[in-house]
Amino acid sequence: RDNDIAAETMGINVFAYKLLGFSLCSFYAGVGGAMWAHYSRSIHPDQFPFIDSVWYLGFLVVGGMGGVLGPVFGAVLWRGLREAVAALVPMVAAAMPGFAGTLYSGLSLMLFALVIMLSLILEPRGLNHRWQLVKASWRLWPFSH
Repeated sequence: RDNDIAAETMGINVFAYKLLGFSLCSFYAGVGGAMWAHYSRSIHPDQFPFIDSVWYLGFLVVGGMGGVLGPVFGAVLWRGLREAVAALVPMVAAAMPGFAGTLYSGLSLMLFALVIMLSLILEPRGLNHRWQLVKASWRLWPFSH
């Protein structure tokens, strides 16, 4: 997975598999875009800001790359943080009425950046790696030595 030279040495056509992966991802992105266009009845570039792509990539790293559950963990955490900020903003706005106008965007950006930085510092391999460690320790729990 991580070493193209080793895969070529074993006789795997890396170019064909990379092309296949890119083609499948492009196909599914096209199907998703068509479904979104049908749902919203119109498509405009302003619906898809670049910073959202950066946040999605950041939370992919937070969830952990190299596994199926990593992006799921990242998406659940990202969505949970958005909901937590939406629930927290009215309470903070009541305490500080002068900041009520820009509080949601500022607080969400700071919280997202903090989570990504702490994740990269404390768990660089992502939540999926932590989940694998918890599963392994649970499996060996009574006889952990």
